[in-house]
Order: sequence, then C-alpha cells, then structure tokens
Amino acid sequence: SGKALTGSQVDDAALVAQSIAKPQSWKRWIILVLATLAIFGPYYSFDNPAGTAETLKENFGVPLRTNMNSTSAQNATVAGFNTRFNLLYSLYSFPNTVLPL
Repeated sequence: SGKALTGSQVDDAALVAQSIAKPQSWKRWIILVLATLAIFGPYYSFDNPAGTAETLKENFGVPLRTNMNSTSAQNATVAGFNTRFNLLYSLYSFPNTVLPL
C-alpha cells in the first residue's frame, strides 16, 4: 500500500541526494589530516613527560644508572628522584581519570 510520490517530492528527494553526494577528494583529505592530528596530539603530550626523565636526572645531578658498585647514597638519590618523578607523572595524568566521569 505504497503511495506514489508527487513531482515536488521527487524534486525534494533529488535535492537531498545531491546535498549528501560524495564530497570532493581534497576536502576529504583535509578532514583526514585534521582528524589524525587531533588524535595524535593528546597521545604525544601524554607520553612527553616520560621523555624528560633522563634530562631531569642530568639537570638535578642524579646518576643515570646504578649498579652493584653504586653507593647507598647514590641509590637513595636515584630512588628519591624516581619516586618524585612518578608522583609528578601520576598527578599529571590524574585529571584524565576524573574528567570522563
């Protein structure tokens, strides 16, 4: 029991089909690049503090490596730095656990 479309309805349907036609390829590439950058940005900035650990150790005079011959003071210095750096990293990422709620 389908109804026949009137002339104006057919014209309206043709206009709708034209408006949702495939966009030009250059617009699609621009949208793809922008979407990729939008996804890449947060991942880069979230992992960036991990890349600064070695530089911060050098600036604060903390030994980069410890081994069996390291003194207890050196080990304590490294352990203290690692604790503080991990706390900084935790505080940095904590809002990301709360914001989605």
